Amino acid sequence: MKKSMFFLLTTALLLSVVFISCNSGLQDNESKLKDHEGFTYTDDGLAYKFVVRNDTAKQAKPGIPDSNKAFKDAEDEAKPNIAYVKLKYGTPDTLLYDSDILVDKLVPIPLTPPAYPGDFMEGLEMMHVGDSAIFVVDAESFFLKTARFPEIPEYAAGVKKLTFYVKLEDIKTEDQAREDYAEQLVKMQIAEDSTLQAYIKEHNITVKPTETGLYFQRLKKGKGPLAKKGDLVTVDFDIKLLNGTKIFSTKETGEPVFFELGKPYDTEGMNQALLMMRQGGKARIIMPSNLAFGKRGRPGLVPPYSTLISEIELVNIQTQEEYQAGQRLKEALKIEQYVKDSNINVKPTPSGLYYVEKVKGDGPKAEPGDKVKVWYTGKLLDGTVFDASSKRNKPFEFVLGKGRVIKGWDEGIAMMRQGGKATLIIPSSLGYGERGSGKVIPPNSPLIFDVELQEVIKQ
Repeated sequence: MKKSMFFLLTTALLLSVVFISCNSGLQDNESKLKDHEGFTYTDDGLAYKFVVRNDTAKQAKPGIPDSNKAFKDAEDEAKPNIAYVKLKYGTPDTLLYDSDILVDKLVPIPLTPPAYPGDFMEGLEMMHVGDSAIFVVDAESFFLKTARFPEIPEYAAGVKKLTFYVKLEDIKTEDQAREDYAEQLVKMQIAEDSTLQAYIKEHNITVKPTETGLYFQRLKKGKGPLAKKGDLVTVDFDIKLLNGTKIFSTKETGEPVFFELGKPYDTEGMNQALLMMRQGGKARIIMPSNLAFGKRGRPGLVPPYSTLISEIELVNIQTQEEYQAGQRLKEALKIEQYVKDSNINVKPTPSGLYYVEKVKGDGPKAEPGDKVKVWYTGKLLDGTVFDASSKRNKPFEFVLGKGRVIKGWDEGIAMMRQGGKATLIIPSSLGYGERGSGKVIPPNSPLIFDVELQEVIKQ
């Protein structure tokens, strides 16, 4: 079946599951749900119960909503209808998902055939617009087959059955949904400025917008340095829609954000505001959509063409130099503690490399320009192994002193003779530095290499 972009977007919304703890359970009938009292079963084993039923309205069937209308062509047949539902699901004791967290409170679900006997989609196809129903499905099958999660989510571990509360609000063809969405976008774009101006007037906001359209109201003048591009900033902030709907707050998460000012992060409006602030300062800003999330919005959270309000506190500013100096100090203390805990008595070389000889080699000494063959195991200070030549069943070959390996290797291997074994403790300045390497070596990470110089080949 051909999958259009709209199909993929609506499926993505379905899969955007938010974990919400709810000690009070799903409904008042929890004890009945545990035993599925009053439920009917389909031939494929789906437990269902209708709360409201309206058999005269449009039914949730794949294809064109009018079930008496034949498919116009193969292209129509390939497009699933879209069901718009209010949805809650979880166990009798815990609510796992509630579509009330979405802006319009509706989840768009492409109407595709059931993926397995007892699938939630089988229940949805029984419904007509206006119906409300309860379905009980196998949790593992839903997550892995219907929602197509790669694995069972951590928050659903051990859950055997899921109870769904569904109200079917509307059914549209994909083309109808696309047309309606485009029409809504135009209306939102036209309405944004008038809505913003009404808000400005209602709240007696007297500050003038900047050239870019940002409204900046200083709440507290900081006493620290003025922020500039390239600084590393720590920021507490919240974001709301003009109607007061809360989108996000670092104070609720308990973790301020940390990022490099000037690089893309969250909204352009925030970046512009921070460049007007000093450390310790606070401000309230109003960001038109061109400085926020634009015509796309944030699916499920921020509608397209939404003006946002944010209160910002610039908690701390570090220059790149200050940050890196702090990182070097932290790293030096980590290495010092590791050396102490490992009872290592050797002194580091002037570059900071620790060379700990385990077995003294009796072959030729490795010198710059020689080709060497080295067996190795690379680890982080916590013992995590990130690479080993044994995985490839052969030693690593390279020409010493040509910069083809990290500096710690060029220096450390040049201290060995053929047949020797050693441990190299390499500071990040001789390793992968402030960038790290991929996902396995974090920035500013000292490295431990257990090495064996198998062969020195003189060139």
